Amino acid sequence: MPKPYEIKAAHDGTPTVWIYGDIGPSWFDETVEAKTLVKEIAEIDAETIKVRIASYGGSVPDGIAIANALDSHPASIEYVIDSVAYSMAAYISSGPGRTTMASNALLMLHQPHGGAAGRADDMREMADVLDKWTEIYAQGIATKTGKTLDEIQALLSGGKDHYFNAEEALAFGLVDEITEPMQIAASLINSINEAGHKAPTGLKTMPKETEANTKPEVEAKKVETKKPAEAKPVEAKDVEAKAEVKAVKSTADILAADQSRRTEIRAKFEGFEQTPEILALRESCENDHKVTAQAAGIQLLEVLAKGQQPAQSVSRITVVDHSDEIRAASISAILCKAGKGTPEMRQEAIKAGYMGHTLLDFAKASLDRCGAVSAHMSKKEIVAAAFTYSGSDFPILLENTMHKALLGGYNVAADTWRRFCAVGSVSDFRAHNRYMRGSIGNLMGKTELNEYKNGSLGDGTKESITASTKGLIIGLSREMVVNDDLGAFVSIAADLGRSAARTIESDVYTALTSNSGLGPLLGDGKSLFHADHNNIGAGSAISVAAIDANRVIMASQQDNGGNDFLDLSPAVAVVPIGLGGSMREVNAQEYNDDTSKNQRKPNVVRGLFGDVVDSPRITGTRRYLFADPAIAPVLEVAFLDGMQEPTIEMEQGFTVDGTSYKVSLDYGIAGVGYQGAVTDAGA
Repeated sequence: MPKPYEIKAAHDGTPTVWIYGDIGPSWFDETVEAKTLVKEIAEIDAETIKVRIASYGGSVPDGIAIANALDSHPASIEYVIDSVAYSMAAYISSGPGRTTMASNALLMLHQPHGGAAGRADDMREMADVLDKWTEIYAQGIATKTGKTLDEIQALLSGGKDHYFNAEEALAFGLVDEITEPMQIAASLINSINEAGHKAPTGLKTMPKETEANTKPEVEAKKVETKKPAEAKPVEAKDVEAKAEVKAVKSTADILAADQSRRTEIRAKFEGFEQTPEILALRESCENDHKVTAQAAGIQLLEVLAKGQQPAQSVSRITVVDHSDEIRAASISAILCKAGKGTPEMRQEAIKAGYMGHTLLDFAKASLDRCGAVSAHMSKKEIVAAAFTYSGSDFPILLENTMHKALLGGYNVAADTWRRFCAVGSVSDFRAHNRYMRGSIGNLMGKTELNEYKNGSLGDGTKESITASTKGLIIGLSREMVVNDDLGAFVSIAADLGRSAARTIESDVYTALTSNSGLGPLLGDGKSLFHADHNNIGAGSAISVAAIDANRVIMASQQDNGGNDFLDLSPAVAVVPIGLGGSMREVNAQEYNDDTSKNQRKPNVVRGLFGDVVDSPRITGTRRYLFADPAIAPVLEVAFLDGMQEPTIEMEQGFTVDGTSYKVSLDYGIAGVGYQGAVTDAGA
């Protein structure tokens, strides 16, 4: 069997995500956790991704994160339900894309479960949270099935588990096709029973499990759409009998299997206090050959849970962590108090009761949540403990607040470079090549001997781009926290965001205007704008005739092999700030004003530019005309791993009484082509 989750290629080369286990954190088994799987999904570069599912479900937040990662991926997603898709596993399989289901598989829907401890208000708050999760869950199912949200919520109400066999799931709209069954071993049925799930009638089991039919690479095949014969209900004695089917070949095999079972059971008990009761239980489980590692884990859980309030369901408990909600409301309150919040943030902070809190209040609250006693500490001691005490989330709170303010400043800063530059991605800090292949010449007539002539593929061109890191380090003293100096704290972060955006803007224009305005050097050792590149105008002031002449230069560019014209057209004009008005006027006027009023000629370049960029970073009279960067890229800004926003990292100070924050951005700028641009020195 595969791991709880695994990503590898199937026989046809399609990347396959195996979700073969519980979703979210678990005490006993390896599970399918969003914090690792989501990152690996994002790194898949393919047109199609297959997702194979055999899971009883699990954590709602983890399941939603995995579903969102798949929904937002540019690839087409194919979902394959191999055996069971319960709860959040069913939610994942309801994403955009085609869903198939083995004819002997099961799908189950129900309301999210959860637990809470504390006062009556805590219980009511948990109920509200569960209602929100149910609404999100129901919306995903409604979207898949085409049914209304009210219909799905009505189905889920009452707390029942709703099981669907393949035909029922197809009729309900939960799947798009029924496929040939996967072989289900008896151990799967036992797992269902041990986990507390009933085995609904109509579930078909296979007579035995073989190496051939348990390989995860086995692909499901389409079955005919005729209605299958009704299956007989599975009785307990049949399930028990099938558990004994798998044969062991020799005494050596028996001993090896038992040793493996004992090792797995001991692993279940590691990490827990070895009390006499737990040691006795472990020995009992090891010596009972009928007890599997999974069954031993359940028995251990029962011992550990003695004296605790029982949960709603032994098999599936969704624990909602409120840390993120508390942190989000705290960040909103801090930003609002500093004058950087939105009306939505203000409402969030008011609802949580955090409006008016100082940084010191948040430091105390953080210590209270992790069990530290702050009653007899001085203000400075409270701040110091909030930064260093194990379990305190105060550093994370400040880091997240800094990051939000940082991105706010970054996103409001002007970045005109995006309007005429291509945006790319590099995987590391090495030079990455950008290739433009040569072209094939026109077809030629045959020789006198009636033979075809040999053609050739022209040489391509290669440019390269390299990312580097730029950043700053700022310090946050503990005195700033004690004094509640929010203005300085948040404003510095916003200023850093604007600084990061401004740095890219400045670097792009520096590259564009380098070499006396002729741009960066390309791979041939010549500047981007060069006589040999045929992309320099005659040097005329902005006018209809001058712009039309520039247009002709760009349209006359040929491909790298010199076999055909590219017929490119200017889409963006980049000019000094003082010439923006003149360029917009020429681009918008209906007639050529240089002609007689009695014999007006139409403006032949009217509307030529979809965008006019005028920047104070360009001086003099030189203008630049760019084709659409998506068609003929000229300048590229490439970000490390595609991360276009600055990142922030925190480091606790040792030599100073405070904390340091490092803001960094990894990117590179280079010329990657010349056919898509023309420059003119103007007059």
